Amino acid sequence: MKNYFYINEFRIDPEINTITGNGKSYKMEPKIMQVLMCLVNAKGNVVSKESLFGTVWAETIVVEMVLTRAISELRRVFEDKPADPKFISTISKSGYRLIANVSSRAPENRRKKALKVAVPIVSIAALFIVVFGFLQSDPLPPISTTPFTSDKGWEYHPSLSKNGEWVAYVSSKINENYSDIYLKPTLTDSLIRLTNSDGFYLKPVWSPDGNLIAAFGNRKEEQGIHIFSTTERKILNVIPIRTQYIGLAWSPDGEVLSYVAFDSTTSRHSIFKYAVGNQISELQVTSAADSWGDSNPRYSPDGKSLAFIRTISEGNQDIYNLNLSSLKLEKLTQINRNIFGFDWEDEKTLMISSNMDGSDNLWKLQLSSKRIPASPEKVVRLPYGESIQNPSIKNGLLVGEKWVKDTDLIISKIDGSIVADSMKLTSSKWELHPDISTDGKLIAFSSNRSGHYEIWMSDLVGNSIVQLTKFESGFSGKPKWSPVGDQIIFESNTTGTNQIYIMNADGTDLKQLTNGEGDYINPSWSRDGSFIYCSSNVGGEWNIWAQSLKNDRLRKVNNSGGYYLQESFGLGRTFITKLHQNGIWEVKLDGTEELLVKDLSSMDWGSWTIGGEGIYYFNRAVESIFYYDFVTKRTIEKKNLTGNFPAGDPGFSISEEAGILICGRLRSYGGDLVAIRNF
Repeated sequence: MKNYFYINEFRIDPEINTITGNGKSYKMEPKIMQVLMCLVNAKGNVVSKESLFGTVWAETIVVEMVLTRAISELRRVFEDKPADPKFISTISKSGYRLIANVSSRAPENRRKKALKVAVPIVSIAALFIVVFGFLQSDPLPPISTTPFTSDKGWEYHPSLSKNGEWVAYVSSKINENYSDIYLKPTLTDSLIRLTNSDGFYLKPVWSPDGNLIAAFGNRKEEQGIHIFSTTERKILNVIPIRTQYIGLAWSPDGEVLSYVAFDSTTSRHSIFKYAVGNQISELQVTSAADSWGDSNPRYSPDGKSLAFIRTISEGNQDIYNLNLSSLKLEKLTQINRNIFGFDWEDEKTLMISSNMDGSDNLWKLQLSSKRIPASPEKVVRLPYGESIQNPSIKNGLLVGEKWVKDTDLIISKIDGSIVADSMKLTSSKWELHPDISTDGKLIAFSSNRSGHYEIWMSDLVGNSIVQLTKFESGFSGKPKWSPVGDQIIFESNTTGTNQIYIMNADGTDLKQLTNGEGDYINPSWSRDGSFIYCSSNVGGEWNIWAQSLKNDRLRKVNNSGGYYLQESFGLGRTFITKLHQNGIWEVKLDGTEELLVKDLSSMDWGSWTIGGEGIYYFNRAVESIFYYDFVTKRTIEKKNLTGNFPAGDPGFSISEEAGILICGRLRSYGGDLVAIRNF
């Protein structure tokens, strides 16, 4: 059945919101098409602005610039000029009028052009197919990626309203020490500042009716979920929570707000739900015992399920889904990679930001009816999604963060003086996980400067930089030199699970050491070089395991929740950090543990190293490297690292003999928002 018409030579398909003409096809936003249809239905009469607002935006209060932007977009597609209009005329102080010809048939010149193109085809059947296809079908509309914000600073955590007409996002452009929530229409450049804080806000989400926004906030010591009125621009309620992982989702019916919070009963982050009606919170999803926790809840568009990210360890995440009727939990992906946000495109399609192939990108997953966990081979990489994170999708519009991440390695003296010029271990990419060889001459580190996260080696002045691994997939990191400096161990998830590998110092004779069930991460050496220690989640909880290099025996060595172990090469003492717990413990010969360092944050579980007679560690509260002396049992400050010290990754390495500290620093970490249409 024919459901299209023509405005001059342009074909209008209101049912699929498409305008085709001049060899191009444009997928229009529904509201813009509604504006056009109002002008068409007026049959050449003037349509007032009030009438357009009352018809197109009847259920929404919008500024006048929304209509102005819609008219501008139509003129751009029609290649119309406001000063010399051929399609849409502006009637001063009244409204707009369509002055172009509206017809149910294509103009004569277009039909002749179509037939002329078809003449060279020798087959009559082919001639019919060409002519019919030209007149009845359209090419796919081009994918459009455009900047949505371009302010100085960092804009992040975008959230589209139900109909895709507004975006709520976070920015610190007013004061870099604070962050506020801003509201911006998708069709205009106007901007509303929702909050005016002396703290920070994160992860805003719209209620389905657009009247409320919920966000995590820390303002005037009110830490928790703040619920705002978008019309009155004030806080209506605060839900006190404790959390390190931020995540919120409003159910499509508006009755439930799901959020991430620390669960004191399990000492992990889990997903809770807040009933808007009776204002009561309760546990919604219990996180797995072997996981760091759950985050980023997202309701399916039909409200029948809740998907979320489960983090097993650093760089090992997957998407799970809770059926809200049966309460059955299913695993949707089997990718074991970082996931930087996701959203539902529809009930059967997920858009995922991940580094599945070693570089950050958008991926599309079509859910199967059997819901078998999808491996990376079952997920499609999108060519327009490079470096885009935290996607938000509504009505064919995607708004996401276009990220720039640049982490460099800096060399300095432990006493604070700078050596050389950042040792030239810099690029526009990511360098981290440094480890200095025993003789203090070489550095092993992880970098994605080749396009994938691999293990690299350099001398101290950066004149000789060599790529040691070439997996070209997954994530490889956390290299550690052997006590005599002839071998390097590291972790990699190139096979799908995290495993420990070993190679010679020049990258030759690469071998996979662990191959058991579960994941094996955070490797370190025994003091005599005969064992490799690591952490594994086999059995459902993270503990320390030991892998013998003599007989390949793999055994569990503790049950106290160890996450990273270091042995003192000279003193024969053993120390561990634990998941979700602050501090460094010494493990005694009888198996008992003593807490020696209390002020190492749990997010800095790997940012410490054993010296000759003490422990160097990073104190995030004061942003400095401290030294715990085994003899005096006191701590002294060694070096201030104010600002930009990475969290969640081993961030520094020290050579006491050379008096050198190598430290990771965030050079730039952020970006702008982009809008993607016709994807």
